[in-house]
Amino acid sequence: MAWVYYLLLFVVMITGLLLNIVGLPGLWLIVAAYAGYAALTHWVYVGLPSLITLIVLALIAEIVEFVAGAAGSKAAGATRRGMIGAVVGGFLGAIFLSVIPIWVVSQIVGACLGAFLGAMIMQMTNKDFVESFRVGAGAAKGRFLGILSKLCFGIVMILVAAIAAIPIGGKTRATTTTNVPPTAMIPAASTVPTTQTGSLDATSLAPYVVGAWRSIDGAVDTYRSDGTVVNDKSPSEKRNWRIENSAVEIGSFNKAGTFIREGDARPIERDSRGNIVSIGGSTRLSTTLPSTQTGS
Repeated sequence: MAWVYYLLLFVVMITGLLLNIVGLPGLWLIVAAYAGYAALTHWVYVGLPSLITLIVLALIAEIVEFVAGAAGSKAAGATRRGMIGAVVGGFLGAIFLSVIPIWVVSQIVGACLGAFLGAMIMQMTNKDFVESFRVGAGAAKGRFLGILSKLCFGIVMILVAAIAAIPIGGKTRATTTTNVPPTAMIPAASTVPTTQTGSLDATSLAPYVVGAWRSIDGAVDTYRSDGTVVNDKSPSEKRNWRIENSAVEIGSFNKAGTFIREGDARPIERDSRGNIVSIGGSTRLSTTLPSTQTGS
């Protein structure tokens, strides 16, 4: 599922990059998509430093675009009305020329042409044609430099996000062992807890969970003594397991070492003698493991 989220993240980021051309806050869409991906994957693959990096890059890009656009118009002698015309014209031009099926190029040309016409038309109310033309040209130049700089920042942001968010190895980053089932061999019969109706603690139950368990739909989960579990339907995907309140929880550890449960807990069911007979409806494949009752 993490790969599906990753692909969606990439699509949204490319969309955000294109939105920059028409003057919309596409870089902030990239930041929002990255934060959403982090939340959906429980921060297993994404860290706070990379998110802060994207926010800083987006802020710098906004400043650079504003300075470039304002400098182009100001250097040509634009009034406030001319500068407003450049902004509005650039936005409308990028949208209207989007009908030309040459992506990116048509939007850039439309934005620059729109900025030129908007600044020139608004400037003509106070200046002559030559002066207005010069203001329009300066606005177009500033708009082009602003778009180009913002595209460069957007590409860098996408590269940072694509590398930092790739869903590989995230589940092995946790190093804490406080919630991981103990690594232990299955104890001899003499050390097995006596039969009781009360619940057993996680340390007592853990050795008897280790092994292969088949669910109703035929899938097999293999619980390992190192705290990982593998499903035969997706053997390359390793998750973690632990016992809480006499139930097995499947999930992973985030970078802070906190266990994040995926799905519902799987209740451990025992028979009248205390033997574990089912984990969330799954039955053990092997019957050679010791029972949870002494003297049986």
